[in-house]
Amino acid sequence: MIKVKNLTVKFKNKKIIDSLDFEIKSGKLTSIIGPNGSGKSTLIKALSGDLNYTGKIFFNGVDLKNVNISELAFQRSVLQQKSYLAFPFTVYEVIQIGIQKTVKFNIDELIYKTLKLLNLENFINKNFYELSGGEQQRAQIARTLAQLNISDNNEKKWIFLDEPISNLDIKNQLEVMNIIKKFSNSGGGVIVVMHDLNLSSIFSDEILLLKEGVKLGIGSPENIIVDHLLSEAYECKIKVKKTLNNSLSYIIPHFVELKKYDKFEQKNL
Repeated sequence: MIKVKNLTVKFKNKKIIDSLDFEIKSGKLTSIIGPNGSGKSTLIKALSGDLNYTGKIFFNGVDLKNVNISELAFQRSVLQQKSYLAFPFTVYEVIQIGIQKTVKFNIDELIYKTLKLLNLENFINKNFYELSGGEQQRAQIARTLAQLNISDNNEKKWIFLDEPISNLDIKNQLEVMNIIKKFSNSGGGVIVVMHDLNLSSIFSDEILLLKEGVKLGIGSPENIIVDHLLSEAYECKIKVKKTLNNSLSYIIPHFVELKKYDKFEQKNL
């Protein structure tokens, strides 16, 4: 479990995350949603121990500030929104570098197995920068999964993913979401920043909704993907629809209406 108490993150005296309190359980897929600039990426960095903060984060029952960074590498892996490589590594080398602290045996087998999971096994010796943007994204996801040496039992293991499907086509979006859902079903914890509200509704066990660093709500998709919360968060009129059996909520652009603000109106000259 990850337990957060009064979490605040500041940058140049501006609060990016403001006094958050919530709990996230392992064995679940939790999506973080909200408009641009709401603090989603900052929150991921704080939860993964990569950013200074005030307040408390308890990671698997231990104060995160008391967990050694080397020990943390065995318990959580992180996919940042943007990843850069200084040298032209092969796909194999990208993953090998990512797992060198946590995996000592059967490295070749693990790398091949993880790449195959993402349909990238034929790219294993290819230069990373020769891949398309979507292929690079999937290779980085493979690196994230391989670091934890995922298995059939992944209790107390966590993956933090910041917009993992942003560069992917529909097929690969669904495949990646199914892979990380399987990880959560095996006991692992998944925290993923999402912009696609429909996929968030389909795959999430819980959703955390942020606006300007403040929590507007956390709960099941049916309690968060609702008209008033989304309209408040995104500052436009959103009408949520339901499937015929009311099992899923979804949004289509036709039911999103921009609000009118004075600053957008033409001024008399």
